[in-house]
Amino acid sequence: MTNKLTYPCRLLWAGLVVLLALGVGAHASNVRDLDPKLQRIVACMIRTAKRLPGVDHVRLTLTDSQSVFNGGPSWLHPLVSYRATERPGDGYVVTFDAARSGVPGNYEYSFSANLPGLALPGQRPSDWKSGDVIGLWRSRCRAEASAVFN
Repeated sequence: MTNKLTYPCRLLWAGLVVLLALGVGAHASNVRDLDPKLQRIVACMIRTAKRLPGVDHVRLTLTDSQSVFNGGPSWLHPLVSYRATERPGDGYVVTFDAARSGVPGNYEYSFSANLPGLALPGQRPSDWKSGDVIGLWRSRCRAEASAVFN
């Protein structure tokens, strides 16, 4: 009886391993696939964001798509995101999408984020720490970044 139960489990496990190897492994991207300059910038951005009070869950995601802000052809590029909290119990995930500027030199790449622009009358909307993050990225990482309210 034990052999009959373990054989289907083994078969399912082997099938899952094959599917993962063919489906995910063949298309998975690695940070090393990025331009070395972009790798250095992103590594600095992540290190810097992790040290900022009120910022946590800093993540790097790679995507092979168009940049949200400037469109153009699909390309492998990073999305850098973090969760910002301003008061206990609140939080918002901010995601910066990389774009190619087309200008060789210091700012070949730029990073942009969309922020919610809703606020109570007479109050400014929260920038969810993006002003602090962008300032540090510019000074420490030589990364051009911006955030816009929608």
